[in-house]
Amino acid sequence: MKVNIGSYHDYFGPYQIAEKVFFWINHREVLLGLDETLEHRWDVRACEKFGDWMSDRAWFVKFLNWIDSKKQRKIQVRIDPWDTWSMDHTLALIIHPMLVQLKAANHGYFSSDPDDAPQIGKGKETDYGGNDTLALDRYNWIMDEMIWTFDELKSDRDHELFYNEETGQYNFEGQKEHDERMQNGLRLFGKYFRALWD
Repeated sequence: MKVNIGSYHDYFGPYQIAEKVFFWINHREVLLGLDETLEHRWDVRACEKFGDWMSDRAWFVKFLNWIDSKKQRKIQVRIDPWDTWSMDHTLALIIHPMLVQLKAANHGYFSSDPDDAPQIGKGKETDYGGNDTLALDRYNWIMDEMIWTFDELKSDRDHELFYNEETGQYNFEGQKEHDERMQNGLRLFGKYFRALWD
């Protein structure tokens, strides 16, 4: 397998051009409203008016959109025959570190069903953006379960966990609990798959 996926490209439109022309302005501060005096400065107002003026030129916006349509995200994926011999294991090797990185980035969290993390704030409802602590705790628990599941899948050591070499006995009950937890982690991964973005 060889996978090479480039970063997303940024849209470059009239307002982005205006920001480049007025390069000395800290546009992040303006956007976030960190300094109320900024909006009254002549150059900040001029930058906004220049962006408005360019965006009113339909031919110019159409031209910028045409240029943007030519920029493609680099995606090269080659799958070799052995990659599908144990496809669940192959995918777990990729998915696990991606889930770890997504959780570590911590730029936000998805809204989750209270039933998916029943031990977190049991019986308490929350709307996304409502009780942030409760929603974040549920998100973290769900992410941890998915991370644990894919770590177990990539380790590929089921039999080692439950077979006691000294006694020769196999812990079927332990394996059942382990498998149920893994199945729940996979269910959560499927349910929140489209929410896995940063």
